[in-house]
This record gives sequence, C-alpha cells and structure tokens, in this order.
Amino acid sequence: MREEKQLVLHVGIASPEQMKSRLLDIVSGKALHREDDPKIWFASVAEAYRVLSNETMILLELIRAHRPESLSDLAVKSGQNEANLSVCPKTS
Repeated sequence: MREEKQLVLHVGIASPEQMKSRLLDIVSGKALHREDDPKIWFASVAEAYRVLSNETMILLELIRAHRPESLSDLAVKSGQNEANLSVCPKTS
C-alpha cells in the first residue's frame, strides 16, 4: 500500500482589520513572513466551516484525483448538477 504525503495547510482566523494590519506589517518590514504563517484567512470559524465542509472537501478530493477539464466534466464525475457546482460557498 502506497503511503501518501500529508499536506499541512495553515489557516488563520482574524478580522479583516487584523488581516490587513498583518499584511501591511509584513510589506513594510515591521514583521517577518514565517513559513508557518497562515496561507488562507477567514473572518470567523463559521466562515471557515462553510468553505471547508465535508461536502466541499470531498469535491476538492475528487478534483485533485480526477482533474476534470470543465465544470460539465466535474458534474459527471461527481454526480451533481452543474448549476450547483458553479456556486461557491458564501463567505462574509
């Protein structure tokens, strides 16, 4: 059995003002960008949950594994309606 390498994704939860402040500090040199800094930011835990739900994660894994060439192709592979797939999870 082949062992797959696990991907670590650093996620941050902060207000938009805090995210902007951190970015400006890095750009101005007041703070250093670290390797373990979040790559994705959310304004709330609820927002992160909507985007990273089990349904979304299954869909992302399907995309990674099958590399569909179009939304139509993804609809066929997932068994879902194309119109439903084209709607992104709503964030704040």
